[in-house]
Amino acid sequence: MESILQDVRYTFRQLRKSPGFALIAVLTLSLGVGGATAIFSVIDAVILRPLPYNQPDRIYVPQILSREGYTQPFSLPSFKDFRTQNHVFAALSAVSSYQGVNLETPSGPVALDWVQGSDDFFDVFGIAPILGRSYRPGEDQPGKNNVAVLSYGVWQTNFGGQTSVIGRALELNGHSYT
Repeated sequence: MESILQDVRYTFRQLRKSPGFALIAVLTLSLGVGGATAIFSVIDAVILRPLPYNQPDRIYVPQILSREGYTQPFSLPSFKDFRTQNHVFAALSAVSSYQGVNLETPSGPVALDWVQGSDDFFDVFGIAPILGRSYRPGEDQPGKNNVAVLSYGVWQTNFGGQTSVIGRALELNGHSYT
């Protein structure tokens, strides 16, 4: 125990003699530990933990290759044909990410990310809403697609987690959604 105390005293004496070196050593160690922690966190979230979907090993993303060799997204008519003629996959769903959408709130517009999916989008991923419902068959068709499913974050942040938001009309980019 006495030798440990001597080592600690010696360490503090050396740190007082050269505080610049001590600061650089502490910063270097902090950056190294922080970097290793960040990298492990990403590897853990992306590789080690399973995806938060029902049977993630059965989810597949088909792609179309152009003659030049780059991938192209499905057009809506191509997707509908592919879905109609499908005899291989248990279910097919389409998704399209938009740049954003403005939600009209009493305090003014709020910019949100917007993803548009086909009527079976949530069924394919095995996701059930906490409250309310997901899309019904046919609600992905033009004129019938005025239904919005809010993320948990949007529900909590913009609606205070109130259950009264279910069935209520929302303004998204100037259009009414339920």
